[in-house]
Amino acid sequence: MSNFIEYVREFGDRCDFSITLARVQDNLPLIYVNEHFSHLTKYSSSESLEKNCRFLQGPDTGEKQIQGFSSGFKSEKAFFQDILNYTKSNTPFINRVIILPVFHQEDGKYFIGIQNKISCSDIDTYNFLNLTDIALQSDDLEHYINNPLAIIQGMPSDKIGPAIERIIKFIAEIETFSPIQK
Repeated sequence: MSNFIEYVREFGDRCDFSITLARVQDNLPLIYVNEHFSHLTKYSSSESLEKNCRFLQGPDTGEKQIQGFSSGFKSEKAFFQDILNYTKSNTPFINRVIILPVFHQEDGKYFIGIQNKISCSDIDTYNFLNLTDIALQSDDLEHYINNPLAIIQGMPSDKIGPAIERIIKFIAEIETFSPIQK
């Protein structure tokens, strides 16, 4: 296992939120999920690893939400978006997902995913917008996330902690973003 992957595992195991790591290849398979991801989705790590996160989609996951992720991954830039996902017991929940691309010079390309359940009294009235578009209009999300990511891409695996910590502080700010209701 590479130093980068090991660092993400150690970092993820200390986090108090859901974090995943996907390898950029074929189908974006998950190569790491932390305990909070398993708690959020009710899928064990063994049930999640080597799968694409699409396994969390269900019958009411919107095509616009799915296309937003597809576009975000193709852009290879940081983005965040809400999506209707389903737990293992088929319970729907609104999942705010933040995707951070990491192109590490030693270890290749990855996407770090951070997931957070959004409280909403009525899922049917929730407006699933691509929140990146909204944030870019006011706070320049791309600059705040991609600046530390550019630093991570060129540094040795054992030196990426401060950059990831900076990203996590910014993500905490994103988590307070108020969803727009219809």
